[in-house]
Amino acid sequence: MDSGTVITRFVAPIYNATRDEFRNQVKGPFSSLGAFDTCFSPMNEDVAPAITLRFSGMDLVLPAENSLIHSSSGSLACLAMAAAPNNVNSVLNVIANLQQQNLRILFDTVNSRVGIARENCN
Repeated sequence: MDSGTVITRFVAPIYNATRDEFRNQVKGPFSSLGAFDTCFSPMNEDVAPAITLRFSGMDLVLPAENSLIHSSSGSLACLAMAAAPNNVNSVLNVIANLQQQNLRILFDTVNSRVGIARENCN
């Protein structure tokens, strides 16, 4: 987890599986915008599935506000994550700040655990 990173990045096999299942449920058509390759009409947002991040001992269900990002014109909604770049970082999964919004995250380094609770920070 990195609150200083803007775009959540997953290694290619994980991202591709997530993207493909998301696309199966939303049913496009899809386009790209910058780093995002799964953009669609905001009219289809109501069928966008919740994204669940599965950790050992915990599932984190992301609401749409934590899994979709909108173009500045409002004409596109995009799945707010991408594949890790094909460089030294290609082996890292990074959960960025959009997915962390309205969450309280506690890092228990002594016990090697992370705790997450929903908290409305608006």
